[in-house]
Amino acid sequence: GDEDEWYPKLEASWGMAFDNFNFTLQGGYQTYTIEDVTSPVDGSTNDVDIDSYMLGAMGGFNFGPAFVKAAAYMAQNGGNAGWGFSTSSGSFDGDDDVDEMDSYGGAIVAGFRMSDMVVFEGGAGYRNDELDVSGAKESERMQLYLQALVTMAPGVHIMPEIGFVDYFDDGNGDDAGDAVYLGAKWQIDF
Repeated sequence: GDEDEWYPKLEASWGMAFDNFNFTLQGGYQTYTIEDVTSPVDGSTNDVDIDSYMLGAMGGFNFGPAFVKAAAYMAQNGGNAGWGFSTSSGSFDGDDDVDEMDSYGGAIVAGFRMSDMVVFEGGAGYRNDELDVSGAKESERMQLYLQALVTMAPGVHIMPEIGFVDYFDDGNGDDAGDAVYLGAKWQIDF
């Protein structure tokens, strides 16, 4: 079919920051039409609309050297709009419409600034995607991590991290596995 976009993707956010607290609210919407899609079911030609939206919130608290941050979102067809947190896309249903992909997720992070040179942090995140089709299974994943940010000199950082990722079950209901990882990132800012 021929893709037809009649207005740009809309995105907005609003936030405030105080001494020990900050928050941001965000949202987005995109729609486009794929014109003249031929249905393999009955041979008819239809226009298929793909609508995407997203709502999200994030915030953080500082308690002296400690901090807590959290974020949550919900989206439909986020991958179609190119939103990086949600790569899941709606797809053509093979006839005259789109099977929508509903997603939601969140994360929480807590940390402690031991000194100007060392910050410890740990967090957890969760994401759920479900194709809006009768009998479709949820696709879930969760990640836990611990890391340290060590500033060796101004602009020179090393960040060791250990984590665990559980992919739960895939969209077919089969175990998708899990993984433990250990690594470190070196960074020099010029």
